Amino acid sequence: MPSRSKTKSAPSKVGYRNPPVQAQFKKGQSGNPAGRSRRPRFLEDFLASWERHGVSVLERVAKRDPAAFITAAVALVPITAPLPLPSPSRSKRAPAPGRRPARRAAGR
Repeated sequence: MPSRSKTKSAPSKVGYRNPPVQAQFKKGQSGNPAGRSRRPRFLEDFLASWERHGVSVLERVAKRDPAAFITAAVALVPITAPLPLPSPSRSKRAPAPGRRPARRAAGR
């Protein structure tokens, strides 16, 4: 049997999990020397634009296209935000469209 060398040599094939030698990391070199960016610039630009034009744009959209306004409002309000919704009593609630109200059983 041929003996195997303990020293690493370049892979003979290039493919899945075998990148070319030129593309492999050098010893002691990080995959991203610059590191992760702290915050994308577009967020800062968006926030600055929102502070300048946000309210006026929402008012304009509410007048011109109420459906788009609702869509924007749903996207902007967090799901966990408490909403002051009135809770109607069961007797005052209307049946769903296309359904008849349930009949009460006799004697109840």
